[in-house]
Amino acid sequence: MGYILAGTVEMRIHDAETLHLEAGSGFLIPPGTPHNARDLGPGTGRMLSTYLVAPDQALATFVDPG
Repeated sequence: MGYILAGTVEMRIHDAETLHLEAGSGFLIPPGTPHNARDLGPGTGRMLSTYLVAPDQALATFVDPG
């Protein structure tokens, strides 16, 4: 789950519509779902995120987009 503190952010979530989020917007991403955020400007987008992860699981895994 997360919250946009400043700016405008594009959030792409696998198997979901792309979100365009502005300061004050919150969002939820299902556990284990690939996603990517991109700052759309102007200015610097700032995001606060909280992750709930089982102790035996990795927080993130790199996926080669190529």
